Amino acid sequence: FGYSDTFNHFLKQTQDIIIGIAKKNAEINNQASLANHAISVITSQLDELHQKITDYEELKQAINNQEYKLSPENPHQTALKKYQTQFQAQEDNSALKEEYLSQIPQNISELESSMANLSIQRASTGNFSLPDTSHRIKIDILKTQFLQNASQQLTTVENQITELKNQIEQANIQLKNNIIIAPETGTIHLNSEFEGKSLIPNGSEVAQIYPDIQKIKEVFITYYVTSEHVSLLKEKQGVRLSLEKVGNQTLTINGTIQTIDKSATKTNQGNLFKVTALSKLSNKDSDVVQYGLQGRVTSVITRKSYFNYYKDKILNSFN
Repeated sequence: FGYSDTFNHFLKQTQDIIIGIAKKNAEINNQASLANHAISVITSQLDELHQKITDYEELKQAINNQEYKLSPENPHQTALKKYQTQFQAQEDNSALKEEYLSQIPQNISELESSMANLSIQRASTGNFSLPDTSHRIKIDILKTQFLQNASQQLTTVENQITELKNQIEQANIQLKNNIIIAPETGTIHLNSEFEGKSLIPNGSEVAQIYPDIQKIKEVFITYYVTSEHVSLLKEKQGVRLSLEKVGNQTLTINGTIQTIDKSATKTNQGNLFKVTALSKLSNKDSDVVQYGLQGRVTSVITRKSYFNYYKDKILNSFN
């Protein structure tokens, strides 16, 4: 019943979950590694900027306190010496001091702004997903779903078995009365709707008994005409049905129109009107005519004497 395929499908989905989560975690770890590297670089840049601010503050303190030396790593030693040289050469040093000190806060402010931007960048870089550890939970959920489906399928199969047993029991009961006897003799015409079917609903018409043509010696001729010709037909008009190769001979039977449908029937050839004619058969014809034969039907619209027929034919040849 394909249950091995269902089990293999479960194993494949389980493997897909494991592979999918492993791939996702590999991407997360890669992103985390890149983020940590970026954070390390930003932290190094922040340390450099902080050191520059410290160097400016040390320069500011040296100018205010009239100190002559800075830390060995401080890059502003040259600026301090230049200030000291100018300071000693001038009598009014307040303007010079103010000029040098006014530049330091602006530089520190720019460095602090850069540090703020880097801090924001470092904070946003640290937002990355944690590794996914839900594969066991997902596999357990998948296992539960497959077990539920298997249980439902088992219940369905058991119900089908019970139903089939009941059907077999009913069939055995009906088999005893499975012979149909027609109330009269004739030709059996089976209903094509039930052809090839083993079960038929109760009360259905499975066949019709057509009268024995050899006994009743009459048949109905059914044919269809177009709308332009139906107006030429009337009840009691004569028709001729020409049949080829009936009993190794050509046969023509005559009849009279009995009914003409008032409404058209839709067919593949368009809308046609159904006409039914009754034919009385001779003993000879009734032996060879069968139900379902097809041929060419000619409707006798009017009758003429031989004299009138040839007269009209001659006159028409001159026109």
